[in-house]
Amino acid sequence: MIRILTLLAILGTCVACSTTVAPIDLQNKVVPLEARKFVADAQDAVSIEKARVDDARRDYEQTKVWHRSVLRNNPFAHQAALAAELERVVNARLALAALTLERAEAEHALANAKLDLVTAQTAIRNDLAIYDLEPLIARTEEARTFAQALSKEIEQKRREMDAITTQWWNAYAQSAQAGQSTKPFFIAHD
Repeated sequence: MIRILTLLAILGTCVACSTTVAPIDLQNKVVPLEARKFVADAQDAVSIEKARVDDARRDYEQTKVWHRSVLRNNPFAHQAALAAELERVVNARLALAALTLERAEAEHALANAKLDLVTAQTAIRNDLAIYDLEPLIARTEEARTFAQALSKEIEQKRREMDAITTQWWNAYAQSAQAGQSTKPFFIAHD
């Protein structure tokens, strides 16, 4: 969450340095149909990314509730090693959900930056306004770089999650082979 706030501060600074980009009326016949479609596609991308943020936020909130519930009702509280393994699994899952939300927010910021750039370019090409494109291009590239870095980090977290999950199931196999009840290993995600 801290990193996204940092990105938003950087992007806000870039916007403050440049002129605010005025929306283009998609019904304006002065703007060619192809250009209006280009702007409309960028607007759609912003809406799609906003929906992804909402989904990721909902998943993160549900995962937080699940996380607290599992740790509060840890069926392995009397077995330190298994309790620690379970804690690693649920903590990793929560961290991945938080990172996924952060990436969704970064992708939304990128979509907004692209929309501003596309709108400014379209306005310039059609003599509707004059904009300095350099800050808009820089803002878009910074947002893209940040979103790509988060995607790489998510891939790393997924690999870590796979390793932690494998350890969890190895603990399950050992418990089953020892003749212990395996029922506590199956903890549902609401």
